[in-house]
Amino acid sequence: MQYFSKIKKVLNQVLLDKDLQNTTLNQGFKLITGPLLILLLPLYISQEVQGYWFSFISISALSVLADLGFTVIILQFSAHEFAYLGISNNFIVSNDIRNNYHLIKLSTLLRFTIKWLIKLLIFAFTPILIVGLIFFNIDPTEINWKFPWILYTVGAMITFANTVILSYIEGCNFVAKTQRIRFYSTIINFTILFLFLALRTDLYALSISLLFSSVITSIIIYKKFHFLLYQLWEISKNESYDWFHDFFIFFKKYAISVASGYLVVQISTPLSFIYFGAVEAGKVGLTMSLCTAIFSISNIWFQSIAPKVNMLNSKKKWRHLSLLISKRLILSVYTYIFVFLIFSILYVLFKYSSLSEINNRFLPFTGILILVFHWLLQLPNYAMAFYLRAFKKEPFMILSFLSSICVVILTWFSILYLPTKYVFSGLLITTIVFLPLTVGMYFKKRNKWQYIASSNLQQ
Repeated sequence: MQYFSKIKKVLNQVLLDKDLQNTTLNQGFKLITGPLLILLLPLYISQEVQGYWFSFISISALSVLADLGFTVIILQFSAHEFAYLGISNNFIVSNDIRNNYHLIKLSTLLRFTIKWLIKLLIFAFTPILIVGLIFFNIDPTEINWKFPWILYTVGAMITFANTVILSYIEGCNFVAKTQRIRFYSTIINFTILFLFLALRTDLYALSISLLFSSVITSIIIYKKFHFLLYQLWEISKNESYDWFHDFFIFFKKYAISVASGYLVVQISTPLSFIYFGAVEAGKVGLTMSLCTAIFSISNIWFQSIAPKVNMLNSKKKWRHLSLLISKRLILSVYTYIFVFLIFSILYVLFKYSSLSEINNRFLPFTGILILVFHWLLQLPNYAMAFYLRAFKKEPFMILSFLSSICVVILTWFSILYLPTKYVFSGLLITTIVFLPLTVGMYFKKRNKWQYIASSNLQQ
């Protein structure tokens, strides 16, 4: 009873947090629209179109190779500088009027971010467009996919730009406002998606909804934050800081981890498309979308504290940081289990009703359970990485790379020799094997980096 009373006390505290409220609003809406979309797809598109639908999403996720952790690092760096700044009349000000050092660094970070964003948009999304055109042209089909793919790629490009800018702003402790903008974007996207699905436009529903919502989100960002961004841009004109050196020490390792994570999550659907065809790939993609959605909903407890975690680390308040992460991990695990139980109940109800066709669009329940256990074990992995990356370092590069190689090999083996429902078995096996290694690495790096930071502070 005492344990549950502590959990209740923590819940009462965090639920008063506006950052968490808006993050929950955004993710909560996704919690509603996600299952609703799963209901709509079997009603409005064929199983073959569903295969192309989720293959679109998997191939466009190559944009992670443009990002490679860029957005996360930008948030962390801006949060580390903002830890010594404040907000007055919608402008960022220094807490120490005699020293604008951190304000200058924050403004030059914005200029650095914009310059690299432009390069990424030019040199990353053109290859993604070409890869999709080649990949989907492997097997002739009557499905109209070419123009929807082009529109979808453009929408993904604008969405990526929005994500980068929002990450920078969120690092300045505007979590509530940026999450609300993301919430608006989600509403717009789903509304247009539903409308075009109802009009039987197939893949156009996916591409047009992303394109329109990304453009409107850009307009909202400009309206809400153009004064603040203009202030920082003007300051940066007469100042300079070598962000290239600081950034790429962290980025080169983080990029390998992120690229490895892409292989782990996205490889199953394209391989299924090649070996099993569009119908089975659609089942694999829908199952992955479901489980990643449950994982994302569980992570609202972490998303709302990203700037705070980096600020606490910047100020060497590690006891507060450890306590905060521990509490949020417990809440995250409870949320994950609760949401999955809701899905399980719906799955059983659909199985014995006229909606049984919806269940047939997923992998068999055994396949779902395999993936569910994988993502459950990823929650402590995520919490440990979340903590350590606040040091502006990437501790898990080698482990991420090795685990991704294992996942690709085992997934390929599963697809060649096992039934489709075991397509995610390699993913689960790899997670179980690498979890003890991750825990050991976490304690080693945490103690070492805290000691180094404390020694530098004393000097």
